[in-house]
Amino acid sequence: MAAQPRPGLAGAGGSVTDLGVYSINTTRFVLDADPVAVTGTTWTGTEEFESIPDERAAFTVEFPDGVLVSCTASQNAHYASNLRIVGTEGELLLEDAFLGGERELTITRGDTTITTNFDQIEETKESFRHFGDHLLTDTPLVGDGEHGLVDQRTIDAVYESAERGERIEL
Repeated sequence: MAAQPRPGLAGAGGSVTDLGVYSINTTRFVLDADPVAVTGTTWTGTEEFESIPDERAAFTVEFPDGVLVSCTASQNAHYASNLRIVGTEGELLLEDAFLGGERELTITRGDTTITTNFDQIEETKESFRHFGDHLLTDTPLVGDGEHGLVDQRTIDAVYESAERGERIEL
């Protein structure tokens, strides 16, 4: 029997809060910019997820300079993850971007394509090591509470957009 969702512990949702935040935060890191607006939709249709508003979610995050990011997240779909950045001169594709298996990075520019494979790091272990190092050396952390609040406001806006059926400016 599958574990029953406990929305009181997870917060407002499931897919965007638990999984979609990685797409939001990674894009913020890559662009060194914060979102300016979002448009989102959510769906729940199976009994196991009836108490969670987003068994599946799709959302667009707008950044400055017209950069649009299309994101999907699901608590009930095939186990897959990638990060694809398509620009005017090329493309970057990172397979298994967030799941923990072997990663494959492919970069294409014009007629040139380079592919490399590398192992995932143990993210939680590295996060604790990084945090401990900053505590012991009394150096400031880059990702502070304000940084996390930008992610949370973006997540909240995805849910608001899905509920209202309109674009939400941040």
